[in-house]
Amino acid sequence: EPDLNNKVCHCVARNYFLHYEAASNAVSLSVYYFPDERPRIDNTLITVDQNTPVTIRCYLSTRGNPPVAWLWYCDDKLQSKGVGSTGTLSTLMVIAKLKDHNAACHCRAKSDSQWGSYDKNSSKAIINIKNLDLITTKSSAITADVFGAVTGIVVLLIIMAGIVVVFHHRKITDMSNQFLTTRRDNDMSSSVGQDNLNYRTLKEEQAHPTE
Repeated sequence: EPDLNNKVCHCVARNYFLHYEAASNAVSLSVYYFPDERPRIDNTLITVDQNTPVTIRCYLSTRGNPPVAWLWYCDDKLQSKGVGSTGTLSTLMVIAKLKDHNAACHCRAKSDSQWGSYDKNSSKAIINIKNLDLITTKSSAITADVFGAVTGIVVLLIIMAGIVVVFHHRKITDMSNQFLTTRRDNDMSSSVGQDNLNYRTLKEEQAHPTE
């Protein structure tokens, strides 16, 4: 029987008339056996607030011999963090994030020996996040506010860039017009000076005709 596992047995011979008593050598018993049940989870629906720790418990009445090894899965993904085992009890601790809403977690007990094997899963525990609709609405509102703020900043930057471009365009246009005006004035001055020179030359030639 399983309860004889690891027991140490010996026999004793007695003869009260002869005042005789002797013990045999000891024999250690090792009984190979598996649990008679599948692992059990204490709660199949766990409702918690977001970002709070969740502890899921799974247990057996006995671990068998050799003892079963505990494994945990959430949405069929093996969990390596937050797993703890003490005898016939195994626990999984997770921080309930938004992504964990409706996550299905279960434990698995597994043992192999020369006499056979044991490999069974528990039922699944569902993690439910409280006020999910309100959290989603707030998240959407924050996202919309951030999007609106970013859009406003981008529009403001575009307007400022447009003002700078217009200002520089006007400055360049004014400089170009000023340059053209100066050049035209210089050309007119040169033309007037040339006309005056030609007029004086003509007067001198009239006053001193060439023989």
